[in-house]
Amino acid sequence: MTIELIAKTAQGIHTIKWPKKTVYVMNTARFKKSFNGIKTRIFSQRNQKRIWSEHLFLIIKNNLSPAMKSPLPNIIEVNKSNELPIDALSNILARPDRGEFVISMNLDHENKLISLLRGSLDSLLVPFDAFPKTATGQTPDFEDAEIIDYGRTIRFGDYEAGVDSILYDYDRDYRKELNKQRSETDKTLGACLRRVRLAQKLKQSDFSGVSAKEVGRIERNITQNPHTKTLRAILDQLGLENKSELLTY
Repeated sequence: MTIELIAKTAQGIHTIKWPKKTVYVMNTARFKKSFNGIKTRIFSQRNQKRIWSEHLFLIIKNNLSPAMKSPLPNIIEVNKSNELPIDALSNILARPDRGEFVISMNLDHENKLISLLRGSLDSLLVPFDAFPKTATGQTPDFEDAEIIDYGRTIRFGDYEAGVDSILYDYDRDYRKELNKQRSETDKTLGACLRRVRLAQKLKQSDFSGVSAKEVGRIERNITQNPHTKTLRAILDQLGLENKSELLTY
């Protein structure tokens, strides 16, 4: 079965069909309004355990009362302060590679840990010291954290870290699969640009004469043949002679 974003209702409920499961994305206010109907629908049917296992609710939370959570175990709450907009979040959940994106994060300052919620709805714990000082002296500001670049990058103040780099270091299965892909096919201009940029600790906004949006479009392979002037500006910032040299990374 394919994964499909099958509904975006005016009531603010997004529905994504996964193999063997339907995911509903909504904010707390919408869930509270829909709570009684949801509970009645699920628990009035026969074989409640099987029916319930086919549904999962992703709630953009302010606060959800324990009374609402207790009869509904298939609820994942997304931290309101560090989550993607609901449209972007739903689109990620509908992607086959959704596990390569971060949709929410929680920072535990006391234990110096970051809990990342991926688009696959799996969590990943990453320590603060996974983000060392850069060669240019930048250090992460964990008091100013944000998910940017549609779930592909995390920003801590002026410090940026690519989600793919984090997964490469802390998810063995992801690292194994990525190495396999890189050896076979991952030689696009966008993939090479992103690898070099992150290796040099550069932000998408660090390219003089090229907007961060355009750099992002190239890295996502939306723009596969950038203008000569744009490409020259990127190469100059990276200290590379030509496109062929960039494609060796």
